[in-house]
Amino acid sequence: MVRKMMVCSLFAGLLVFLAACGTAKRVSSAQPLIANTPLPSSGSLSITSTNAFTDQFGSYHVVGAVKNSMASALTALQLTIVIKDASGNSLLKNDSGAVVPSLVFSPMLPILGPGETSPFDFSYDTRKGKPANYTVKIAGYQSGKVDRAPLQVGNPQITDDQKGTLYLSGKLINTNKQWVHINALAGSVVDAGEAPLSAGSSFIFDTELAPAGDSQQRDQTPFVISFPSPGAGQVNWRIYWDANLDQAPADYATDLAFTNSYFDQNGNYHIVGYLTNKASTALNPLLIAGLYAQDGTVLDAAYSFLTSPVDPGKRIPFDLSYFGSVNSNKAQASRMRTFTVQVDPARTKVPDTQSVELAASGVQIRKDGAVWAFSGAATNNTGKTLSGATVIVTVTDAQNNLVAVVSSNVLPSSGSYSPGSGISYQLVASLDPTVDSSGFKTTTMVIGDYTK
Repeated sequence: MVRKMMVCSLFAGLLVFLAACGTAKRVSSAQPLIANTPLPSSGSLSITSTNAFTDQFGSYHVVGAVKNSMASALTALQLTIVIKDASGNSLLKNDSGAVVPSLVFSPMLPILGPGETSPFDFSYDTRKGKPANYTVKIAGYQSGKVDRAPLQVGNPQITDDQKGTLYLSGKLINTNKQWVHINALAGSVVDAGEAPLSAGSSFIFDTELAPAGDSQQRDQTPFVISFPSPGAGQVNWRIYWDANLDQAPADYATDLAFTNSYFDQNGNYHIVGYLTNKASTALNPLLIAGLYAQDGTVLDAAYSFLTSPVDPGKRIPFDLSYFGSVNSNKAQASRMRTFTVQVDPARTKVPDTQSVELAASGVQIRKDGAVWAFSGAATNNTGKTLSGATVIVTVTDAQNNLVAVVSSNVLPSSGSYSPGSGISYQLVASLDPTVDSSGFKTTTMVIGDYTK
């Protein structure tokens, strides 16, 4: 097994109901909370709290928590919400645009074991009307089964970007002797009475954790959860997860190699490298990256599928750069010291399409300092009908070391790329503005996709 968590330097409490907690810093002011409605319940599944606020982007949020007080697990959890204006008219509309008295939605964790709690958040665009009151009720649930796995939270922090968003980050650590699968992850900030003031869910984590003590540190994963600031002053944070003991996942061997990392001219952090497929089948891997301070605090995390599947024995370049917290907060960026990248085995899939490389033609490069724009074309000369194409441009230095990657999926305006048809592309790469790029060279790959 060659799936690794790679750790590189920067070159340029486990609690009851599976939640972890901590203290957050003071957050900025927003709209005041609207008074709570009564807290209805259904059997032993109950809504323990609700609150509402309007964030800095004009979205009205109804947040709260549901708790399972039964002795068995519950699944298919559904809630109903009513939002009315001052005249008593419903502000809710269905997918067809028709006004409806209520809508059904779900809490952030899909399954609750005995004693477990999940936050929820329903958002409404206030440009469509000004809410005056709301009501949330239990709509339904079903019995389920769980084989819960306790996890630990390590090196957490919560930050306010002062632009309306909170970021709760850390790492989840498997303390069990067998594999663990994480189905869902959520976080919130709460008041003194444990009522969620704002909440969010996230898919930015490795869903499959190896048994505790794994030599390649696959028993842990960084994570980040973002959610709107409620403007509530001094608050505490909570983390909730839905995680079960699991069998070992499919063994798709891969290898990661890193060649560069840097901040571009916009303050966005890039991790550049190659993934080599050592398995016997083509793969579409999912990468999880974490950014860390000198003291190990998890500053941010990101995830990304590679832009194109990678065939057996081949390697493909990648760029990880979607770090919401570090990229938007200079104070957090200044603390960056190390990073990790790992492959999530549970979300690494065998693609249902095949790939074929096409020849790029008419390649043009326009350089404006550290911003390089690429354009060109390719012809579908494969004799096959292509559903789309991926263009990957690599930038290497004089020693042929990879220093930057930019890629994009190119789709036909309609239907598909028939045999003989042309494919055009335009891409923009942001390089490290602090280095001399005069000796850099570029290579363009165009990869077409077709159904097996």
